[in-house]
Amino acid sequence: MMVQLLPEGPEGLAGFLEAIDTGGSMAPSDERPPRCEPAASRSSRIGFGLFWIYVALYGGFIALVLFAPGLLAARPFGGVNLAIASGLGLIVAALVLAVVYMVACRIVEGAPHD
Repeated sequence: MMVQLLPEGPEGLAGFLEAIDTGGSMAPSDERPPRCEPAASRSSRIGFGLFWIYVALYGGFIALVLFAPGLLAARPFGGVNLAIASGLGLIVAALVLAVVYMVACRIVEGAPHD
């Protein structure tokens, strides 16, 4: 029993390579699912908005490093200085923003389109 990985004929390897190059599928062009441009556009706007929120957070951290380095040397958390705590806060913020983006994109994809 042989398993056929690629279709036979002219659409075999050539069609497979074309699908890889164009990022498409091997389905005939009339059978491809329509791309959802409005959802992609909304997801892109959400992503850019969250990106700028993170840029603002990171810019605030860099401003503290530049203009108030003594403040970052403070140890309000039982031996951990504020620089380490705020750096970890940035990492946590990035993870939270990633989850927000994932949830927002799922909501956008499920929303009815105009």
